[in-house]
Amino acid sequence: MSGRKRSEFFLLQERAEKIRTLQDINNLYSEVNALKQQIDQIIAGASQGLRSTFDKDITAAQNWLNHAVIPEVKGLDMQTALTSLNATKSGLEQATLAGRKLQESLIIDFTQKADEMGKRLAKHLADVERIYLSSQQLLELWFADGQMREWQDSLVKAKELMSKEQYTLLQDMLGATEGDIKAKREYAMLQEDKHQKRLYLLKSLRQVCADMGFTEISSPKYEVEGHRDSRINFSVDTHDRGKIEFNLSLDGIRSFSEIARESCDEDFGKISKFLKDKFGIHTKFDLEEGGQSPN
Repeated sequence: MSGRKRSEFFLLQERAEKIRTLQDINNLYSEVNALKQQIDQIIAGASQGLRSTFDKDITAAQNWLNHAVIPEVKGLDMQTALTSLNATKSGLEQATLAGRKLQESLIIDFTQKADEMGKRLAKHLADVERIYLSSQQLLELWFADGQMREWQDSLVKAKELMSKEQYTLLQDMLGATEGDIKAKREYAMLQEDKHQKRLYLLKSLRQVCADMGFTEISSPKYEVEGHRDSRINFSVDTHDRGKIEFNLSLDGIRSFSEIARESCDEDFGKISKFLKDKFGIHTKFDLEEGGQSPN
């Protein structure tokens, strides 16, 4: 007896909100660090004359670099209370906003001799670099090394055009690079949201199977090694009713079961109930269309 079942899954509101908030926290933390890197580089590259002229703004920036209150993010996970996650997110938002303002002030200060277009493009270049640096860790998860190098090369080229005051070429390059990074960042954020929900499902499903007395006979692994968007597969032995293989895609679960129809429906009903009651995950396993009934 064998059969293939599939189910979409979604997290109940609080769990889904936790995953979104954790992702927001990661993004903000990356941006804060990107701003620190940029501000440090801006100050380091300033002449002594600029340092003297804009001593007040530089001092404010250095104080932010050294004393900004950056909430601790290590150890935050789905077990953390939502109120604590929101407090961390709020603290990071405040630090990020302050960093953005300081970055902008320094850019305006240090490009005072440039014309209006030069000032505007200097700020635009810094913004595009910040967007890239703050998204780099996320983008690396979903795009190949070649794409990452392409963005890095574009930023290097943009800085060369800025130094040569080739503003028309720079403006076109910044617009294209910013649009490409933002579009691909949006895609990566959506994929990562699905992936984090899938990892939560995987952890929960493994716990449910263990609680039901099943033994893992194949540990979870990607169907295509190194490809984050490929299915995650693992299998368990029920001991007295056969084996179950689970395939977790970004959008749902498929399973292949050796269990007889009556026991199969009972076991998968229990799995769905435990996932919902213990972990806030809603599933409904149905016989896959065209699949062989385990009857």
